[in-house]
Amino acid sequence: MSEHHHGPKHFHGVVPVFLVDDVAATAEYYRDVLGFGVEFLWGDDPIYGRVIRDDAVIDFVRSEPPGRRNSVAASGGMTGADALIIVGDVEEVYVEIQEKGATVLERLAPREYGMLDCMIEDLNGYRLTIGGGLEDDDLDEEDA
Repeated sequence: MSEHHHGPKHFHGVVPVFLVDDVAATAEYYRDVLGFGVEFLWGDDPIYGRVIRDDAVIDFVRSEPPGRRNSVAASGGMTGADALIIVGDVEEVYVEIQEKGATVLERLAPREYGMLDCMIEDLNGYRLTIGGGLEDDDLDEEDA
């Protein structure tokens, strides 16, 4: 059961923090390909940064030593996402990021778990599922 009150114990959100080799290049990718804004880069040769698009927030920290990742792929996982980003008009976002050169691992499709989503991979190998609500008609079309 979900209660929507904002008392002292209210959780305000979750921010994934991805290990990356180049924080600035990663922030630029999220800006240029995925439409995020760069909120900040910390340090002359940035060791930490944050990108935001509407209510979606992702942080990056420089990997020491280089090459380390805290991702599904780095753990040997064949399935799963490192982050799920819920969007309003997933079809429009899908077209937008494809036009900007996103690497699509799974094309946009209705899923039996009730979402219309796709999976992309960023320049560091992180898998992002981008999805939204699914109308009953969309699932029926796939079954037909």
